[in-house]
Amino acid sequence: MSTPKNAMEVREKFEECGHSFSLFVELCNSDITLNKRSKLALFEYGKSRMKAYENAESLLRAQGEEATDLPVSMLRNG
Repeated sequence: MSTPKNAMEVREKFEECGHSFSLFVELCNSDITLNKRSKLALFEYGKSRMKAYENAESLLRAQGEEATDLPVSMLRNG
């Protein structure tokens, strides 16, 4: 069964991903001129943040699957 601690962990992971994606988008849309090496580093950063998001999504899906194993009466009450 999902515990509040697990729910907080998932929330924190998604918040971290959101902040990271926000930074990534801001950098991509800024007027900063990046050299080739910096562009590559930014691309790698974006890929690593996407992987972190996918991991958080997997954790959420796993918790959702655990919740479907609960009796219907427990699902209705939270």
